[in-house]
Amino acid sequence: MNILRKKIFESKGSEYTIEELGPNKFKHEGKIFEWVDFNFFSCRGKNLCGSIFKEHNGPCDNLIVMCTGNKGNRSSVNKYLKLLLQENYCVAIFDYNGLGHSDILPISYGFYESQDLKIFLVEINYRFQYKNLILWGWSMGTQTIL
Repeated sequence: MNILRKKIFESKGSEYTIEELGPNKFKHEGKIFEWVDFNFFSCRGKNLCGSIFKEHNGPCDNLIVMCTGNKGNRSSVNKYLKLLLQENYCVAIFDYNGLGHSDILPISYGFYESQDLKIFLVEINYRFQYKNLILWGWSMGTQTIL
């Protein structure tokens, strides 16, 4: 039972390197974009890592916050990023506790993650003042946004 508990609730999942997020600044469709990395505290007092991808020196009027599934991480944004940026969306995503570069804590499959999402939204709004918000979740991320 202890092995099962470790695999399901306590494993450091979905490892990736910061380089997998791509360069901090990049050019696409004639515009310069950037991603900004920042840390904030979870509802349980642990460190969470988040990122926002946006046009360099541009406003962040329309924000899509992506909430990954179990074992997902910030690199999950890569396959959608350029399409969303060229449509004038900013994209934000964070690593849940126990995943990616955030501190290790057991995953609650949406319970604590939904509280952390609220904190993330306040932090993003404080830093970037978005006007319109779209929450996009899949798998456990859907439970998180509900």
